[in-house]
Amino acid sequence: MQALALAEVQPGHSFVSLKWFRDQFLPQQHAWAQSTSDRHTALREAIARGWILLDRLANPKNPAFPTTALRSNRAKPEVQRALGQSTAAGWGFKPIVLSGEPISETMLRDRG
Repeated sequence: MQALALAEVQPGHSFVSLKWFRDQFLPQQHAWAQSTSDRHTALREAIARGWILLDRLANPKNPAFPTTALRSNRAKPEVQRALGQSTAAGWGFKPIVLSGEPISETMLRDRG
């Protein structure tokens, strides 16, 4: 997961190509990824578990052949943990405290 997160922020890349990531970037990041079959197995498992999402994009070099792009599924708690992010953060929602009675009581009273 860390390798994909690193690939996602590479300068000059607007997306992470599956082929580039699998065949070039991943083997540079991990010794275990020197094995073609190990790379394929690891990516298939991560995709099956929903940790990696796939998108089909127009190929900037050859529009007749779409590109498969990868991205980390940061909504998954497992991915958040692997990337060292807090799983409690959720969508960034932080409740605010209001003075007075709860709005539900106000609404029920106004409905009569």
